[in-house]
Amino acid sequence: MNFQPLLDSPWHIQLHAIAALAALVLGIVQFIAPKGTPPHRILGPVWALLMATVIISAAFIVRPRDPGESFLAHFTFIHYIFIPLTTWG
Repeated sequence: MNFQPLLDSPWHIQLHAIAALAALVLGIVQFIAPKGTPPHRILGPVWALLMATVIISAAFIVRPRDPGESFLAHFTFIHYIFIPLTTWG
């Protein structure tokens, strides 16, 4: 597995990837762990902050725009689906 493309990426893409992976792992732990215990209650807000980081950093991952294109044209199709869906969730 080669992590060099991620290491060569801008900081906001690295932040997005790390927060998303951490939220995924923590989400699995939360589903497996006993509910209502102190660690479970503490890790819930940590997971929410990680997801907020994923959502906010996703807004900065854009493709280059051509001259004359609208501001929203630099977002990819996946942004139009997952940013609002994740925020709503």
